Amino acid sequence: MAAVAGPDGRGIVGEWLTQGAKGRVQIYAVKGSAAVFEGRITSGDDGPDASRDKHNPDPALRTRPVKGIVFMTGFRYVGNDRFENGRIYDPQSGNTYRGRMRLVADDTLEVRGFLGISLFGATQVWKRVPASGMGSDQASAETDTGLR
Repeated sequence: MAAVAGPDGRGIVGEWLTQGAKGRVQIYAVKGSAAVFEGRITSGDDGPDASRDKHNPDPALRTRPVKGIVFMTGFRYVGNDRFENGRIYDPQSGNTYRGRMRLVADDTLEVRGFLGISLFGATQVWKRVPASGMGSDQASAETDTGLR
């Protein structure tokens, strides 16, 4: 069976709906890094509690908008449609988790966040947003953000 992610992992690049369609995430290749990927929040719950990063452990970042936050970092493609050694920041709690991902099919991504070992974590299934459904503020697939 051929790798869904392709030989360099770029099959993961694009916009994804999180589990329960609660938000959208753009995953892109990190400019200048071989097979390393990040993700930014492009839309989600716009309620008053979700609009700012109020649970961030750094008080200086608590007023920044959640939309646009680079919350997934360091995901390295290791082959076999798997991405390892990432970090996932949860703006709803202010916690950062270790993470891994697996591209199950072209339109299905399993994202696992955990503390310590993978046994102590949770997996979400995300669905790819069709190209026609991407927002107008979709950034390039290879970008340099500086939004951490």
